[in-house]
Amino acid sequence: MATPRIQSFRAFWPYYLAEHRQPRSRVLHFFGTVTWLVLFGIAAHSTWQTDPTRLAIGLGTFTAALVIGFLLEPRHNPVVFVAIAIGGVLYTDPLRFGIAIIGAYAFAWVGHFVIEKNRPATFSYPIWSLVGDHLMFLSMLVGRFWTGNDMGGVE
Repeated sequence: MATPRIQSFRAFWPYYLAEHRQPRSRVLHFFGTVTWLVLFGIAAHSTWQTDPTRLAIGLGTFTAALVIGFLLEPRHNPVVFVAIAIGGVLYTDPLRFGIAIIGAYAFAWVGHFVIEKNRPATFSYPIWSLVGDHLMFLSMLVGRFWTGNDMGGVE
């Protein structure tokens, strides 16, 4: 029997944290997010220098798709919105944004498949997982989640 889908991001967050119990996995996610942000910034800057209109269209499409997908994720399959979001960033600078996406997921998926030995939440909840990655990253920036302690009540 299939597990019922989580219906809110508030309910998803404890599930997300439970999938990241190992501190080494969280550190890999942290570096994956740093890689994404740095390469994203380089790609955005490069595109801004050459074609600001293309950057605005690409990032606008990316943002709109993620926001709409985030709101619809519990009720609809967000694959279309994920594809549109990825298409938006790839439209701006396919090589640099492609490397940014691959770089981020390479770190995270090593954490899941090698350390956690679980299936990334991205496969079931791609947009909420992306938001969760960034929330965990921000939490780590302020000193939380580096050790096995303080997992937001999950442990």
